[in-house]
Amino acid sequence: MTITRMDPLSFAKLMGAVYALGGLIAGLFMFVFSTLAGTLTGAGQGTGMMALGAGSIIVFPLLYGAIGFVGSLAFAGLYNVLAKNIGGIKIEVS
Repeated sequence: MTITRMDPLSFAKLMGAVYALGGLIAGLFMFVFSTLAGTLTGAGQGTGMMALGAGSIIVFPLLYGAIGFVGSLAFAGLYNVLAKNIGGIKIEVS
């Protein structure tokens, strides 16, 4: 079995979701560490660090998802051009 073509939009949607999930995980780590750091530093600087962490739970998945979508869309288009000229990925299925 050989993959000769990918639908760029379906591949980009799937990879955008995968990257968004990775961004959510990264955002959660950022939230935990910045909340911990904000708690340890005190009242003045700590509030800003905690807000940064809370914002990262929203911003990271959106940013990672958008970058993953655009990058995967470009990758699938490039793959289709190259697979047509030099062959696709061969997969053995049992």
